[in-house]
Parts: sequence; C-alpha cells; structure tokens
Amino acid sequence: MKSCLVAFAIICTGLFNNSYSQSIIVSAKAGFVYPAGSLESEIGGMGTGSIENKFNKYLSIGLNGKFGGADYKDDKTYIENDKIIEERELDIFNSIYAINLFSKIFFINTEELVVGIVPEIGYYWCDSHPTIFFTDKKIAEVTSKSYNNTYAKDIGYGLHLEGQYYLGDRTSITASIGWNNYDTGKSMNKLDLENNWDKKLDEKTDFLYFEIGICYSLFGKDLWE
Repeated sequence: MKSCLVAFAIICTGLFNNSYSQSIIVSAKAGFVYPAGSLESEIGGMGTGSIENKFNKYLSIGLNGKFGGADYKDDKTYIENDKIIEERELDIFNSIYAINLFSKIFFINTEELVVGIVPEIGYYWCDSHPTIFFTDKKIAEVTSKSYNNTYAKDIGYGLHLEGQYYLGDRTSITASIGWNNYDTGKSMNKLDLENNWDKKLDEKTDFLYFEIGICYSLFGKDLWE
C-alpha cells in the first residue's frame, strides 16, 4: 500500500509539473480471462483501467484497477438400479478485484508501434457465489439452491506483454497478453455446500488473459515522442 501511495504522488507531480513527466496517460481495456489450473473453470471476462506517468519513450509508472470473473461448473449423476435418478450441477461464479502499481518498460519504439513488458504488484480480492441445480429425473423437475458467498484477499502480482499502435498524437490502440497469480481457490475452497455436494473443492488458479483497449494522453507531450 505504501508503494502505491508513492506512485500516486509521482503521478500527481506529473499532473502539475510537466518537467517531471512526458505525459499523463489513461487507458481502458477489456477482454477474456482463463483461470488456469482449474479444469472445471470456464473462460470469463476481464477489464482494466489505468493512469500512468510516462517519463520518456522507454518508461512509465502508474496504477491500475482490474476486475473480472469466470464460472466454475461441475456435475454429478446419481444412479439407482442402473437408472439415473438425479443430476446435480454446481455453478460457482468467481470474481476478482485488484489494484496494482505497475511499470512499463518499452523495448520496441517505432513511429507507429511500441511494445513493452509490464510487471505489476498490488492487492486483490476474490469472492465466490455458489448455486447447485438439482434435476429430479423421476418427475422431470429442476430446482436450485444458493449458498453463502465466501471471500479472500491476498498480495497479487503479474506480468504482461503490451503493444500500442498510434492513431494520433494523443490516442493509441493497445493490446496485452499476460498472467496474474489471482487464485480463486482461496475463496472457493472455503464454501460450505452443506451435504448437497460430496466432491471436495481443492482448486488453485492463475489468471491468463488477453485484453484490447484504448489509451489517451491527458496532459504533457504527445504519445509519439
């Protein structure tokens, strides 16, 4: 948290004194995320908003906020006298919220395109929202039951590769592909599903993601220099 405050102070300094900043840039991105390590998890969505102080064409420092989520689904069949009498489907929506301090280190700089690596560190929160659907094959009826949500938090970190293609002096399209250590198992494994689910939840995940968005320079010099 202290490092985030220091970064915020640096960014604010750039807002009021261009001698300390090339430009102040905001960006918004959205895309897809996959909770790797969990076979029952599905592809979900992710979004990122950020503000950064670009010191020169090789280095930026800033803060970002991330939010995303993905479903975890599993099912179990109950058989009696060689006939299916009931099916149960577990559906857990796992969401992630994070704030990070990051730096961008650009190693490709052309008149139209820049590419760099972006390490980040911060804090994340995750929560799990479970529901079980019961399908009674005898009477062809489907019912559902929701259970108490669980929560967890931890230090987060990650790394992504980012490219920007300039559209104008202050605007660029940006795309990134990366990894974060966000573990939805920290909240999911705490769930109490009573006696309605006899499979033990023992999940551990990392987030793999792809996002695309737009950057805009608010203050300072343009993005090209």
